[in-house]
Amino acid sequence: MITLILSVALVLALLLTATVGTGRTRRVLATFAAVPANRIRFYRRLIATGWIRAALAMLVTSTAGLSLTDIGVSGPGGGPIGGAPDGWGLTWVLAVVMSLSAGVGSLRVRRRMRAGQLHRQRAKIAALIPRTARERRYAAGLALTAGITEEVLFRGALIVLGIEVFHLPLAASAALSLILFAILHAYQGLAGSLGAGLLGLWFTGMTLLAGSVLPAMVLHVAIDLWALLVVPAEPTPRVIEADRPAEPAPHVTEVDRPAEPTTRIIEADRPTVPAIRPPAPAA
Repeated sequence: MITLILSVALVLALLLTATVGTGRTRRVLATFAAVPANRIRFYRRLIATGWIRAALAMLVTSTAGLSLTDIGVSGPGGGPIGGAPDGWGLTWVLAVVMSLSAGVGSLRVRRRMRAGQLHRQRAKIAALIPRTARERRYAAGLALTAGITEEVLFRGALIVLGIEVFHLPLAASAALSLILFAILHAYQGLAGSLGAGLLGLWFTGMTLLAGSVLPAMVLHVAIDLWALLVVPAEPTPRVIEADRPAEPAPHVTEVDRPAEPTTRIIEADRPTVPAIRPPAPAA
């Protein structure tokens, strides 16, 4: 009974955050231009909220008698179905390939935005992107937090609680967890929710294939790090040397120097000096 109450409370808290919290989050995002310090406060709040949710999820699963292996926070053979044969190794290969692919895609978007091209989806979440070195450190912490805690919560605890506590089929439990994950990103707009839903679907498939949330966790962290730390918030075209207007040469005023006096000696002007002859010797 206690497990059921706690599970319902956990789901209701997530729904409340996804509905009422969405408007509040958008209002906070709108203040970043005027008060840049609010961005770091926002990062701190998301980091704290993520770990609190994960802790509550672990508390609920422990009251249901579920271990870390049961919710997939371990090696292969855990999770709701225990994984597929050879799924552990295959999922890690997928995680590495997808992480590298996301990195290459992020670098391409960065290069285009550095050239001045506008990325529409990026413009919608520009307020979330860090600007300073201090903000980047907090953003990196947020990426680690989201990758770890969201996988534990949505791909681990909620799916297993749906099966063990609410007696739902695996497909229904995974679908409901995926919907919650998508609507929690509603503050990023419709495109953000859809993108989160597609990523969540991929993470769910990896978790069910591996029998563990660990590969999806690594991929989730990598994607968030690429998105927050590599791609700029806005187009920032670089000024090429050839395109820069030529700077005018400094105007140098020639200073008239006084002419040096020239002394000319004219032969006619020289005084005539009589020649002095030596005295003749005495006879």
